[in-house]
Parts: sequence; C-alpha cells; structure tokens
Amino acid sequence: MANFSSSALSADMRAGLVVFLVALPLCLGIALASGAPLMSGLSAGIVGGIVVGVVSGSHTGISAGGRPDSRRGGSDRRTRLV
Repeated sequence: MANFSSSALSADMRAGLVVFLVALPLCLGIALASGAPLMSGLSAGIVGGIVVGVVSGSHTGISAGGRPDSRRGGSDRRTRLV
C-alpha cells in the first residue's frame, strides 16, 4: 500500500463525498422504481461501492456504463460532430 500524505487523504475524502452525493439519488431512485424499500437501495449502493473498490485493483476506477452499445452492433466507435 502506498504512503499517503494528509493533503492526498483530504482530497480523496472530498472526492469520495462527491461520488457519494452523486450516487445517493441514483441508488434511491432505482430502489423506488423497483418497489424495494429505500434502505435496501442505500445498502446496495454502499455494498456495491465497497466491492467494486476492493475488487477492481485500480487506483482509479469507474464502475458503471462503460460498455459499447450492443443494440448498434457492438461498435465502440465514437460519433464525431462536424
């Protein structure tokens, strides 16, 4: 494990808080839309975030939505606006 300075830890804590604040409405909205209790959506978001953070093995990671659109034949080419 790398050595952390107090400034890096402070920056990581702020970044984690921002990610939490962005993910919170998403977790609650999915729970509400599926008819599950809101607490289960919150719990699933916390557990999922911990699991992805531990399993990913990357210093920086994105845990959602990064796959090519399979409805368009699986192409991952980007559309360029001219």
